[in-house]
Amino acid sequence: MASAREADVVVVGDSFAFGWGVEEAERFGNRLEALTGRRVFNLAVPTDLGGAARLLDWARGLGARPGRVVLAVCMENDVRLYRERSPDEEAPTRRSRLRAAVIRLWQRMALRSLVTTAVHSSPRLEKLAARAGLVRENVEGIGRDSCEPELLESSAARVRLIARAFPTIVLLVPSRGLWAGPTREEARCVHDRFLAALRQEGLDVVDPRLAFEATGNPLGLHFVKDPHWTPRGHDLAARLLAERPRLRPVVP
Repeated sequence: MASAREADVVVVGDSFAFGWGVEEAERFGNRLEALTGRRVFNLAVPTDLGGAARLLDWARGLGARPGRVVLAVCMENDVRLYRERSPDEEAPTRRSRLRAAVIRLWQRMALRSLVTTAVHSSPRLEKLAARAGLVRENVEGIGRDSCEPELLESSAARVRLIARAFPTIVLLVPSRGLWAGPTREEARCVHDRFLAALRQEGLDVVDPRLAFEATGNPLGLHFVKDPHWTPRGHDLAARLLAERPRLRPVVP
């Protein structure tokens, strides 16, 4: 991470960016690296936009100077109220605690993701895990979207904060509520207004919603027994990212 420089990319986000349930080479960050020839560093742990900002500050403290940051925003759980950052948030003790927390989270996520990947690679294991209640239908547990302006502005402000500090490309992770569940209208409101707020600020946003819908089965890009993207979903997101001018392939 400390060696990240101008031509490199840092991916930050939650379990979607981490590549939950897929092999390392299949997650969108690694696919982006394969498509563009750029080095891509993955800085993803279970967190929200506030945590993403702190992770990037920590990486910069290590000496990382990436020319591009891909910020994955999960529309199901990242749109929320965020508190103002306190003046002492960058104190050395806070950074050291963050480093220790990141290491613990990476270790836990790596183990859990390994198990999840194994489950999804075997229909028999997936069926057994479903019976045991360890995995569930991907349309279950969809959060209730709220199109309240206060939530949208607070979340957009946190994205702006990150974009001011780092050259950022925002990757939206569309809510499954767009295509399933009782609050589809509310999910569309959240998605459309949040996207408009980011673009009004001049931010570079990759929104895979239409590309997902163009497949004819956007929910099919998620595991049947898990809310996360399948390898196909990751690949599609990576291809959309690779089309951005700032992420085009490196010319030898």
